[in-house]
Parts: sequence; structure tokens; C-alpha cells
Amino acid sequence: MDLITIHSIALDFLNGLSCVLRGPVELLLLGANNEETPPPPPPTPRVRTVLQMRREKEGRYLPKKEEPPHTGKKNPLKRYAVCVSVNIGFAILMTKVVEPLFVLASLSLPDSMTLPASIKQLLPAMIMMPVFILTRLMNTFIFADIESACYRKEKRPEPMPMPSISVTVADLIASLLLELIFMIQTALVQHLAMPGIAYCAVFVHMSMLNSLYSFEYFWMSSGVRLSRRIDRIERRWPFFLGFGASLTALTLAVDSVLMQGCIFGALFPLFIIASYSADWTPGPHISGRIPIIKIFAPSQLVTDRISVYVSHKLIGNYACPSPK
Repeated sequence: MDLITIHSIALDFLNGLSCVLRGPVELLLLGANNEETPPPPPPTPRVRTVLQMRREKEGRYLPKKEEPPHTGKKNPLKRYAVCVSVNIGFAILMTKVVEPLFVLASLSLPDSMTLPASIKQLLPAMIMMPVFILTRLMNTFIFADIESACYRKEKRPEPMPMPSISVTVADLIASLLLELIFMIQTALVQHLAMPGIAYCAVFVHMSMLNSLYSFEYFWMSSGVRLSRRIDRIERRWPFFLGFGASLTALTLAVDSVLMQGCIFGALFPLFIIASYSADWTPGPHISGRIPIIKIFAPSQLVTDRISVYVSHKLIGNYACPSPK
């Protein structure tokens, strides 16, 4: 790797790191634009005919109720507060309710069914997996108004969704499965023999995963399939490594799983907002050839195998119904 490539990687990393700072600024601008939106004009009064006035006088005419005026989009700042509340609520639920129940259930097992030490070490990561998935699903619905505000502010055309609902659902399920397996891959990397290398590998994995989480809202609404989303992350890995580095550093700075979930839940919506204005395409500062790092390849392989297995099972059950 020559110096030009190293220089390009460093600049691309810093570019991704700086794009994160746009999140809070963009949120404040979205709130300001929402307040500056003029209210809708009052409805014009309807002209009553002589026949209507006569029927109204005789009690045979009931005027239609006027519909309340449209209040417009909800305030993005309030929607952000809802996102943060839901995310932190899920983190508290998983760490204070689900994790103790899981530990209690493991202690009640007989000695022959005791969990191995390796599984117990992966318990914190396993507890955080549902937090990430539930946060992702809930934010998909809660974040709709903020997404529309981001498109209006950036003056972008309406996104082109995927061809059908079935394709969208299948892509979302495959994405959640891939991210779940990638988190297991990250937890396994943590147990490498050399602690320093293991920490760096975990940091890189979590940074790339946080970037994928952040950009998927924009890319999925634009009709970008999962394979293309992963390809973009792996080709421009310095940028996305820098984009997700700050969130990873803040979550790894604390040992408490609850605090990690709260930090992630409070900051994650800002990263989504920043992704709508971030320019991840190669700029003039990329003068060297950046090598592609297939960091998602092992998880993609497992995801594809599981998808093929499930598809064959479903097709087999559909083609060979049970005899009556």
C-alpha cells in the first residue's frame, strides 16, 4: 500500500467522522424549518342556497361538520424525543427485565445442562442484539416524519421504493438476519488471542455496523437492495469506519450494558439524520486505489445458507401438503 492510498484512506476516514457533526445541526434546522412553515389558509365559507336555508329553518337540514384544518407535519424535535424515549425504554427493558430472567433460567438448569463459559461470555452481546433489532424496527415507523422533512430540506426527489411489499419485507428480514449474525461475528472476534488486536477488530466491526444501521433508512427508502448496501460499505470502508467511529467509541467507553444501550438510543437518531446529508461518494481527495475489505463476507455466507435452507423448507411444505 503506497503513501497516496494511505493518505486517501486517512482523508476519507476524517470525512466520514466530520459528517456525523451534521446530525445535531440538521435536526435543529429541521425544527426551524417546521416552525417557519406558514399555516394553511382558513377554509372558505360555503354559500347556502335558499332551499338549504328553508330546510334548515324547518329543521329538515343538518349542515355538514367542517373538517379540522390540517396541522401539517409533526415537529421533528418532538419525533426525535419519541425516538430517544423508545430506544432507551427498550434498553432498560432488556437489561433490567429480560437479562435477569435469562440469568435466572440458566441458574435453574440442571448441572448436565449448564451453559458453557463461552456462551456466558457472549451473554452481554446476546442481550444487546434484541435491543438493536427492536430499535431498528420501531425507528422505521417513528422516523417517517423526520425522513420526509430531510427529503424536503435537501430538495431531493421522492424516493423510489422497492418493486413490491414482499420484496421489501424479504429484504428487511434478510438485513436483520445479517446484522444479527454480524453481531455474533463481532462477539467472536472479541475472543482473539491478542487483546489489542481483538479490541481494534471489535471497534472496526461495530463502527461498520453502526454505519450500516444509520444509512439503511435512506438506502432502503431509495430501493437499494441489501447486497448493494453491503457493497457500498465495503468499498468505501474508510468513510463508513469514520462515520460510525464516534458512536462506537462512546458506547465502548462504558462497561454497563444499560449505559451502552442508553447512549446508543440517544445518539442513533442523530446519525440517521446525518446520513441523509452525508456525501459518501468518492470525492477529489480520493486519489489512490482503496482496497475492498470484505468484512461482511462470513456473515453474508451464513445468511445466504440460512435463507436457502428456509426457502427450500417452505417450498417443500407448499409443494407437498400433508395428507388429509
